[in-house]
Amino acid sequence: MAAHKVNRAMRISFLIQGLDVGGAEIQLYYLVRGLLKHNHYIQLAYFYAGGALEKKFQEIEGLDLNCLWRKSGYDFSVIRTYVSMLRRADIQIVQGYMPPANSLALIAGVFAKVPVKVASLRASNWDYRETTGTFIYFHLDRILGNGIADAYLANSNRGKYFHISKGFDDRKIFVIHNGIDTEVIKRNKQDKKKEFYKELKILPNSLVIGLIARIAPIKDHKTFLEAVKIVHKEYPEAVFLIVGGGAPSLMDDLRRLTKELGVEEKVIFAGMRNDVPELLQIIDIVCSSSSHGEAFSNSIAEAMAAGKPVIVTDVGDMAEVVKDGECGFVIPPRHPKALAKRIIEFLSDEETRKTMGAMARERIEKNYAIDSLIKKTEQVYQCLLEKKTGYNAR
Repeated sequence: MAAHKVNRAMRISFLIQGLDVGGAEIQLYYLVRGLLKHNHYIQLAYFYAGGALEKKFQEIEGLDLNCLWRKSGYDFSVIRTYVSMLRRADIQIVQGYMPPANSLALIAGVFAKVPVKVASLRASNWDYRETTGTFIYFHLDRILGNGIADAYLANSNRGKYFHISKGFDDRKIFVIHNGIDTEVIKRNKQDKKKEFYKELKILPNSLVIGLIARIAPIKDHKTFLEAVKIVHKEYPEAVFLIVGGGAPSLMDDLRRLTKELGVEEKVIFAGMRNDVPELLQIIDIVCSSSSHGEAFSNSIAEAMAAGKPVIVTDVGDMAEVVKDGECGFVIPPRHPKALAKRIIEFLSDEETRKTMGAMARERIEKNYAIDSLIKKTEQVYQCLLEKKTGYNAR
C-alpha cells in the first residue's frame, strides 16, 4: 500500500515478525487503531504473511501496511527493504515489536536516519537461552538498544527489572501496561449461554472454571489440570474449559494427562476461538497458571473487564493488576494445591465471586483501558521526538 505524505502529528513505523493471534499482536492492533484516530501517520511492516490477524490489520482504514516476505530467519535483505520504506514515508519514530524485529528495526532506523528508535520488552523472567536464536537476539537487543535506541517500552514492571538485571540500560526503559477493550463486553449484549452450553455439551447453569491461553509450556496447563483433579473430588459437577490453540503435539500431551488424572470427562478443550468475550458469559471463574515469561496477561485482564473473579500466578505484573483478595487471588507458580484451594473457595461462595468480579471490572476500567495505552505511548513518543529534533507534535 503506498504511503501518502499528509500533514499528521507524528509519523510512526512499527516492525513485527508476524500477525498471528497473540497478546503482543492484539496490543499492537489496539495501538495502531488508536494512534490513527489521533491523526498520526502509521506504517506497519511484518516479516511473514498469513497470520490469523492479518485480515483485521488490512481492514484498518488509513494504515500503511506492508509484508516484507522474509524468506527465512537468515534473510537480512528485509533490512534494506525496510530502510527504503522508512525513507519513503519520512518516518520520525520507528519501533520494533519483540525479537527479532527489535534489532532489525534499530538497524534499519540507523541507516534510514530515523530520529527516534524504540524497542519493545514484552516478557518477564523468561529463558532467553531456550534456543540459539532467542539467545542471540536477546543479547543483540541489549547491545543495539543500549547503544542506539532512544527508549525501550516494557509492558510490566517485572519485565523492566528483569531486563535491567541482564544489563539493559535502566535509564531508557519506560513501562506502559497493556490496554484492554473495556467496551467489547458492553457491546455483547446478546445472551448466548444456551448456544454455548449446547455446543460444548455443558449442562445449563453448570459452574465453569476457564483457562484462556495458548497451549505453550510457559502457560503451564499441567499445573491447572493437576488442580482440576483436586477440585473434582470436592465438586464433581464442576466443568473445566480450556480455550486456546497450540502445537498439536502439546495438545495431545494435555489430553493424555487428563486421562491419567481421571478428569477427561470434566475437561473441555475448546481450541482457538474468536468469540472469547461472548464465551465468558458461561465462565464463572477464570484462571491463569503461567509459570514464567508472561509480563501481562491479556486474557485475565479481559476476564476482569467482563466482571469475572480471577486466580493468577505471581508472574509478571499480575499480582499488581489483580490485588490479592480484592479482584481475585494470587498464588505461587507451579502450585496445583494452592490453585485448587482458591478455586474451591470461589465455588463455595457465590457472593464473593460477585463482589470480586465487580471490583475486577472497576479496576480494569479505571487503570487499564485502551485510552490509557494510547495516551501514555503518545506522551513517550512526543517527549523523545521533541528532545531529539525539537518537533512538538502536541
